[in-house]
Amino acid sequence: MTASYVIAGRRIPSHYLAMATLATTFGGIYLYTHLSKSKKTEKKAPVKVEAGKDDDIMKNIDDFLKSAEQEQKD
Repeated sequence: MTASYVIAGRRIPSHYLAMATLATTFGGIYLYTHLSKSKKTEKKAPVKVEAGKDDDIMKNIDDFLKSAEQEQKD
């Protein structure tokens, strides 16, 4: 005979508790994954980057670093 627990005045076999735990765990995971996929996500347009903007950004960073170094020296 298997071990059993008394829950709410009734004897519940331990293998029933194990099956209920597994069903709850995997059922929750299943529901979470399928409910999260059903939500519609808005697709955003890709960001267009112009070729010259990278050079401007690098120039701005270099200028900032040079000015920061000059302020540190003063």
